[in-house]
Amino acid sequence: MKQYWMAASMLLAMASGAAAADLGSKAPVVVAPGASPIATWTGLYLGVTAGGGSAAVDHTDAYLDFQGKSSVKVMSWMAGGTVGYNWQVKSFVLGAEADLSYSGFDKKSTMYYGGVLLQSKMNWFATTRLRAGVTLDNVLIYATGGAVVANVEHTSEWSASNLCGKAKDYVSCVDKNQLGATFGGGIEAMLLPNVSFKAEYLRLELPTISTTGKDGYKQTWSDSANIIRAGVNYRF
Repeated sequence: MKQYWMAASMLLAMASGAAAADLGSKAPVVVAPGASPIATWTGLYLGVTAGGGSAAVDHTDAYLDFQGKSSVKVMSWMAGGTVGYNWQVKSFVLGAEADLSYSGFDKKSTMYYGGVLLQSKMNWFATTRLRAGVTLDNVLIYATGGAVVANVEHTSEWSASNLCGKAKDYVSCVDKNQLGATFGGGIEAMLLPNVSFKAEYLRLELPTISTTGKDGYKQTWSDSANIIRAGVNYRF
């Protein structure tokens, strides 16, 4: 009988030790198949953008003011690069972004009585903007606004060739960098680790340029543009 009690005691001790070991061990973490981690938007990023847009230039000429205001309108492509930084607090994201884009805005129009030729270009533009938005899992919806600098060229000439002062019959010629305002919004999705894709709209507004032409009459030029573009950002 004594042997049976000893055997039972040994079995009870072994069972107690095994139970204690199970209680002290860490339960394994179960990850649902196909689940992706929630995106973290904080950090530096670089990217590229490409898209298209429409630009408009409103033009007046005091000599031909009986004709009213004319407009030069053009559709064009654009492409460039982006650098930015985001700060995320819970579901809110605040960021700063800068970009530089080259564009093909270039349009000639014959306006007014007498066949005055107008030509307008926007060779490039750069923006510096703040972004503010909210996240929905891996998607960021944001508004943006800030400053834009754009290089514009405008010419009015009685001749159909040799623009911008190369002929004696030009009326006015402008080639300068303009500082204006930009605003818009977009949506960005982090579909791969450290890589996000965005679609964005921007409105560009530049101040009016006033010139006194070679003929002694005042002319004005007012530039604006609507930009729709897509981009890819890599986050560090």
